[in-house]
Amino acid sequence: MHEGTWTLRPCPYEVQAGLAASLGISELTACVLVRRGFDEPGAARAFLAGETPPHDPLLLGDMA
Repeated sequence: MHEGTWTLRPCPYEVQAGLAASLGISELTACVLVRRGFDEPGAARAFLAGETPPHDPLLLGDMA
């Protein structure tokens, strides 16, 4: 099995707490969103509402 290294983006507490308060979500959920790059309330709200276009699976290697 291939051994890899996980790299996590930082999750500053101030950003996490602010996002949780503005969206009415838990701080844990806010932290996951921040680490995925959704640190602005509008972008996070759109992601949670499913407004973000889904990933095209054909972009993965050998899918064609």
